[in-house]
Amino acid sequence: MTSAIVDQTTTGKCEFPSIDIDNFGIPLLAYAKEEEIYYTKSTPFGWTTPENLSQSTGIESNQPFIEFYRGRIVVLWEEDDPEDIYMRYSWSSLPQEWSDKENISSSTGRSTYPVIEQNGNIVWSENDNGNWEIFYRWGFPGGGWSQIRNLSNTVSSSKYPHMGYSRFPEVSYLYACWTEGDEPYEVRFDEFEAEPSPLYVSGHITENSVWEQNVFVTGDIVIDSGVTLTIEPGNRV
Repeated sequence: MTSAIVDQTTTGKCEFPSIDIDNFGIPLLAYAKEEEIYYTKSTPFGWTTPENLSQSTGIESNQPFIEFYRGRIVVLWEEDDPEDIYMRYSWSSLPQEWSDKENISSSTGRSTYPVIEQNGNIVWSENDNGNWEIFYRWGFPGGGWSQIRNLSNTVSSSKYPHMGYSRFPEVSYLYACWTEGDEPYEVRFDEFEAEPSPLYVSGHITENSVWEQNVFVTGDIVIDSGVTLTIEPGNRV
């Protein structure tokens, strides 16, 4: 099988591609081109016309990361002025309309290599007062973010993070790995108790239910007659 050319335009260098698959099996792609971040998706007729998500004329944007989770497409990337992590998201069930650009890291040093898991857990590498560290924050796009947490907290260089996430009824865990130090490099791994990612809901509620975490409503909610929905104190809807 011959590989396909994603961006058919004849000018510009394309690099740093990131890919995920939606719930219909459609590949979604983000990549950097000429200091901007572009998004496209596959169709039976080829790839859609690339959309410029960063819109950062004169400012270098690169290192994108794309994730699809429960109907939402999220794209992260780094920009050079200021040197922070930015994000935009879109619901795949709607015409492709993207949220406004949001600064996730808001740092005093350079932030790079962003990764997101389950739409609400983000890690990146940041030059904190001359030393590279791995930082984490959680929340949900369009609904606010937690305080930033230093995961590596070392005196040597911590870069190139990645992570996994697992959710259980009582507690959720973040599994993070990154490179540490200078040559020879080490790979570090750690496990942290994490805040649960938000619950995404829509449709009919046919039995008594309790929302015990932050909830993001993605469509109409219909509660059947005689059914009780309880929202625990402190949760956001």
